[in-house]
Amino acid sequence: MDLGKGDMLIMSGEGDGPGTIERYEGARTAKAIRSRLSRERCHGDRWASVWIALPEMGDAGYPGVPVYGELIDGLASIGTMRAIPASAIRVNPAAQLRAGKPNAASAANGRKGGRPRTGTRRYMHVATGALDDRAGWRSSYTRDELADRGLTAAQAFAQDEGRTLHAVEYDGHAWVEAGTRSKPSTSTT
Repeated sequence: MDLGKGDMLIMSGEGDGPGTIERYEGARTAKAIRSRLSRERCHGDRWASVWIALPEMGDAGYPGVPVYGELIDGLASIGTMRAIPASAIRVNPAAQLRAGKPNAASAANGRKGGRPRTGTRRYMHVATGALDDRAGWRSSYTRDELADRGLTAAQAFAQDEGRTLHAVEYDGHAWVEAGTRSKPSTSTT
């Protein structure tokens, strides 16, 4: 089943009730969808399932209403199918705002997201407080600026390091000047 195509819905609720239907705006990977279903299920207190639009299907009893199929067998095949009108789908404004936008933590801190790893080195601009790594600062120099200074990007960075760019590290709580983090003691006495 191609998870990257088609509208997806999450149905969830408690007991035998009808539950709610919400559009799924998250990543289109099996891992991300399973994670969302686990959160919806609340350790067994609720039920949840994911449904995907089947544009090639139609329901004679509900002409023009999109048909969705429940993903089963590890999200690999379609189980129950049903027509779900747009009026039955609850809108989650927070999910709509996040949809398609990169996670701010991931964008700022690299591949894994969340807080940066302890000891992650960045360079902070003295005047603006902007943070970036070595490669980011090197790519930020304009051609005109480099031509005026008669330097390459690497040379300009080396010249600015310590003057306008200060090395900082993440100590687990905040960015501090590099080399000032307290190191854990290895003494056994």
